[in-house]
Amino acid sequence: MTESRVTTIDEAFIQRVAQMVIRRLAQMQLADMTAPAADASRPAPPPQASCDQKIVTDETVAARPVGTTLVIRPDAILTPLAKDTARQRQIQLVRGDPSNGNQAKATS
Repeated sequence: MTESRVTTIDEAFIQRVAQMVIRRLAQMQLADMTAPAADASRPAPPPQASCDQKIVTDETVAARPVGTTLVIRPDAILTPLAKDTARQRQIQLVRGDPSNGNQAKATS
């Protein structure tokens, strides 16, 4: 036959464990508060994409992630809907050389 042991836990033991847990949580919170924060003065640059199409449509712009900088050809024709889509999706359209990412100026 196997013996089974029943362990009783008294209230004092539970209080000690609870105090240890609370102390550790407080230490962890303090460590998080004193840890150096990410450099908020320099936000990450937005993602950049390029488009070598002569005519830039709303479909071209909508295919890019929100907040992207889209470099388009200097001679590209932007459809009005492409401009609206870029504005709605916070995509900056920049005229430049899409093949090497050189930017000339932002379009309005």
